Amino acid sequence: MFFTGTFSIEDSFLNAAQKPHDEHHPYDDDVVSRIAEDDIAIIMNDITAKDGFVANVGDTVTIDYTGTIDGKEFDGNQEQDAQVEIGAGFYVEANGKYKGFEEQLIGHKAGDNFSITVKFPDDYEQETDGESTLNNKVAVFKINMKKVQVLEKVEYNDEWVKKNSETGSKTKEEYKKEVRESLEKSMKEDVEAERKETIRSELREALQEEIEWVKKPEDEIKAQTDEYKKQAEEQAKTYGITLKEMCEANGYASEEEFYEMMEEDAEYSLMLEKAIALIADKEKIELSDKEYEKSLKEIAEQMGAESSEEFEEAYGADYIRSVLLEEKVLDYLAESAKFVKASEESTEELGESDYYDEDSEASSEVELDMDDLIVEDEEQ
Repeated sequence: MFFTGTFSIEDSFLNAAQKPHDEHHPYDDDVVSRIAEDDIAIIMNDITAKDGFVANVGDTVTIDYTGTIDGKEFDGNQEQDAQVEIGAGFYVEANGKYKGFEEQLIGHKAGDNFSITVKFPDDYEQETDGESTLNNKVAVFKINMKKVQVLEKVEYNDEWVKKNSETGSKTKEEYKKEVRESLEKSMKEDVEAERKETIRSELREALQEEIEWVKKPEDEIKAQTDEYKKQAEEQAKTYGITLKEMCEANGYASEEEFYEMMEEDAEYSLMLEKAIALIADKEKIELSDKEYEKSLKEIAEQMGAESSEEFEEAYGADYIRSVLLEEKVLDYLAESAKFVKASEESTEELGESDYYDEDSEASSEVELDMDDLIVEDEEQ
């Protein structure tokens, strides 16, 4: 089957990664200098925190806290590993005879466990069921101070560069070049990742439009819908509200409408899953163990997991493999696609998008010549 999916891609998405290095400097020297100095501050912030150092204004502390009002916990009353910059004013400030939250952290050091008392202002914005529950309330917070980070000024000179450069820079000028190149590399990687995901998204939609069921797998759709319902109910429970309240908060007229959306999503998910499997089988696209392990490690790091094993246990190897195989199939389709200049009708359909440039060859239709994409029930 021949099908065409029309979409627009920003010209820079396709060209940024190919621009010669000396033609593409998104940051001027002044900006690079400031970023370099910010890097110094961050490095010093990490390495100058010493055990026993007492927290003061301007320092950043890492704490766990639990708050109660009249001995009872309340919404938003606790957090683990909260980073608090003392003096920034992000937490409850002084109110009457009560000192501010941040102010009462001064003088403590890593390892200290203590309590502070604050009074919420009369215009505190947190609301429950349309009414503020914390206005003018006095709360007691138990604090566990885990770390004190101290920002110290250092002299930014060639000696500092020699000690801290990751690529062997020896002077400030060389370090500016190092920072610029690092920023450019990061930006190009971000552009390429966004370009890939844009194409993948459009291909998913194009595949969905072309899929036909020989026999709709009603049992599988129902099972997937039920799983979605279970997840939604658990989420509502976590928020301390009913499913009906969560539906209303998300703009659904009723639970029935919410369930209909879930069923549509379940069917779409299965259609895409089976189409991906069909194409992978037809084109002999496989995910090797080496590819899986490499991608698993990268994703686990991006998601902040302690290890690949921890991430795999949380999400399941089968699910992770299915996502990675889907990406590989979509990338194959993108590489097999023929990009052509968008027709006048298609550009009119696109409208004045921020991503559309009428002179750009990147604003295009993607054409894929494929066999009939018909998903059959395994029993057929």
